[in-house]
Amino acid sequence: MGHPGFGDSARLARRLLQSDRPIGWFVSQVWDRFADRALWSSQQAVHNVREEADVVLYLVNAAENPEDAGYVEPEMKILAWIGKPIIVLLNQMGPPAGHQAEEAEIDRWRSYLTRFRQRPSGAGPGCLSPAAGSRKAPCCRPSSRCCFRPRSPPSAG
Repeated sequence: MGHPGFGDSARLARRLLQSDRPIGWFVSQVWDRFADRALWSSQQAVHNVREEADVVLYLVNAAENPEDAGYVEPEMKILAWIGKPIIVLLNQMGPPAGHQAEEAEIDRWRSYLTRFRQRPSGAGPGCLSPAAGSRKAPCCRPSSRCCFRPRSPPSAG
């Protein structure tokens, strides 16, 4: 089960990784179009991002433990398939926490996402945490590297 960004992230990742083979292309472009319109629409949206975007903003719930967020790993496969630089945005849920708590959230997510990193982009700060309400507050130090290119997924072949 995914989250609202991609729907069923695991199935979407599998479809995208198989779409370069004839059977995979047929399933994703013909079968899904009629049998699973939501999955087909997600594939179309991701294809558009791959073709048109220069960078991808990836929003995660900072309050979640990334180890428990089952959607992150399949979504990282999707983002790797897209092949664009990613800026991870930590969405702070609830009232602003103290500086140390925010730093701990940032470090927890940074540590977890490091295993998906291919190479840093050098884009500088990339994580912003919108605080509760309309107030926005940065949550990354200027020296942080939250923007990266994900490792390419292994070929499903």
